[in-house]
Amino acid sequence: MFILGLIKTERPDVLINPVSHSTPKDVFDWLDRFFNPADFDLETPITLEAVDQVLQSGKVGRINMNGYRVALLFGKTKVVEGATTRYIHLMPRSSEDVDITKIENLVIPD
Repeated sequence: MFILGLIKTERPDVLINPVSHSTPKDVFDWLDRFFNPADFDLETPITLEAVDQVLQSGKVGRINMNGYRVALLFGKTKVVEGATTRYIHLMPRSSEDVDITKIENLVIPD
Protein backbone atom coordinates (compact mmCIF):
# COMPACT_ATOMS: atom_id res chain seq x y z
CA MET A 1 0.00 0.00 0.00
CA PHE A 2 1.00 3.59 -0.66
CA ILE A 3 -0.05 6.88 0.89
CA LEU A 4 0.25 10.52 -0.01
CA GLY A 5 -0.71 13.73 1.71
CA LEU A 6 0.22 17.33 2.26
CA ILE A 7 2.52 18.81 4.88
CA LYS A 8 3.29 22.29 6.07
CA THR A 9 6.99 22.74 5.37
CA GLU A 10 7.63 23.91 8.94
CA ARG A 11 5.75 20.85 10.30
CA PRO A 12 6.80 17.95 8.06
CA ASP A 13 5.91 15.46 10.80
CA VAL A 14 2.14 15.97 10.35
CA LEU A 15 0.52 14.49 7.24
CA ILE A 16 -2.59 16.41 6.18
CA ASN A 17 -5.48 14.76 4.31
CA PRO A 18 -3.70 11.46 3.65
CA VAL A 19 -5.02 9.34 0.77
CA SER A 20 -4.21 5.64 0.35
CA HIS A 21 -3.59 3.92 -2.97
CA SER A 22 -2.86 0.31 -3.87
CA THR A 23 -0.65 0.76 -6.95
CA PRO A 24 2.04 3.15 -8.19
CA LYS A 25 -0.26 3.94 -11.13
CA ASP A 26 -2.99 5.08 -8.70
CA VAL A 27 -0.47 7.36 -6.94
CA PHE A 28 0.69 8.76 -10.28
CA ASP A 29 -2.89 9.36 -11.46
CA TRP A 30 -3.70 11.28 -8.25
CA LEU A 31 -0.55 13.40 -8.57
CA ASP A 32 -1.25 14.03 -12.25
CA ARG A 33 -4.77 15.28 -11.47
CA PHE A 34 -3.59 17.38 -8.52
CA PHE A 35 -0.68 19.02 -10.33
CA ASN A 36 -2.77 19.92 -13.38
CA PRO A 37 -1.32 22.50 -15.81
CA ALA A 38 -4.11 24.99 -15.08
CA ASP A 39 -3.02 25.35 -11.43
CA PHE A 40 0.65 24.37 -11.35
CA ASP A 41 3.69 24.95 -13.54
CA LEU A 42 6.12 22.18 -12.64
CA GLU A 43 9.82 22.57 -13.41
CA THR A 44 10.11 18.81 -13.82
CA PRO A 45 7.10 16.85 -15.09
CA ILE A 46 5.84 14.00 -12.93
CA THR A 47 6.09 10.67 -14.72
CA LEU A 48 4.90 7.20 -13.77
CA GLU A 49 8.50 6.00 -13.95
CA ALA A 50 9.69 8.68 -11.50
CA VAL A 51 6.83 7.97 -9.08
CA ASP A 52 7.51 4.22 -9.25
CA GLN A 53 11.23 4.81 -8.66
CA VAL A 54 10.51 6.80 -5.48
CA LEU A 55 7.97 4.25 -4.26
CA GLN A 56 10.39 1.37 -4.78
CA SER A 57 13.33 3.24 -3.19
CA GLY A 58 11.99 2.86 0.33
CA LYS A 59 12.22 6.62 0.82
CA VAL A 60 9.62 9.34 1.11
CA GLY A 61 9.00 11.41 -2.02
CA ARG A 62 8.50 15.13 -1.47
CA ILE A 63 7.20 17.63 -4.00
CA ASN A 64 7.62 21.26 -2.92
CA MET A 65 5.21 23.86 -4.26
CA ASN A 66 6.90 27.14 -5.16
CA GLY A 67 5.18 30.08 -3.55
CA TYR A 68 3.59 27.97 -0.80
CA ARG A 69 4.75 26.71 2.57
CA VAL A 70 3.14 23.40 1.70
CA ALA A 71 4.60 20.26 0.13
CA LEU A 72 3.28 16.87 -0.86
CA LEU A 73 4.68 13.65 0.62
CA PHE A 74 4.19 10.20 -0.84
CA GLY A 75 5.62 6.74 -0.42
CA LYS A 76 5.00 3.28 0.92
CA THR A 77 2.61 3.53 3.85
CA LYS A 78 5.12 2.19 6.41
CA VAL A 79 7.82 4.58 5.18
CA VAL A 80 5.54 7.63 5.42
CA GLU A 81 4.30 6.47 8.84
CA GLY A 82 7.93 6.32 9.97
CA ALA A 83 8.57 9.86 8.73
CA THR A 84 5.47 11.41 10.33
CA THR A 85 4.03 11.46 13.82
CA ARG A 86 0.33 11.81 13.01
CA TYR A 87 -2.30 12.38 10.38
CA ILE A 88 -4.95 15.08 10.41
CA HIS A 89 -7.93 15.59 8.12
CA LEU A 90 -9.38 18.91 7.08
CA MET A 91 -13.10 18.72 6.43
CA PRO A 92 -14.68 18.38 4.00
CA ARG A 93 -12.19 15.79 2.86
CA SER A 94 -11.91 15.50 -0.89
CA SER A 95 -8.93 14.37 -2.90
CA GLU A 96 -10.26 16.40 -5.83
CA ASP A 97 -10.63 19.75 -4.06
CA VAL A 98 -7.64 20.72 -1.93
CA ASP A 99 -7.38 24.33 -0.77
CA ILE A 100 -3.64 24.96 -0.36
CA THR A 101 -4.21 28.30 1.42
CA LYS A 102 -6.26 26.58 4.15
CA ILE A 103 -3.42 24.16 4.74
CA GLU A 104 -0.81 26.91 4.57
CA ASN A 105 -2.67 28.91 7.25
CA LEU A 106 -3.48 25.90 9.43
CA VAL A 107 -2.16 26.08 12.99
CA ILE A 108 -1.04 22.64 14.12
CA PRO A 109 -0.78 22.29 17.91
CA ASP A 110 2.03 20.21 19.42
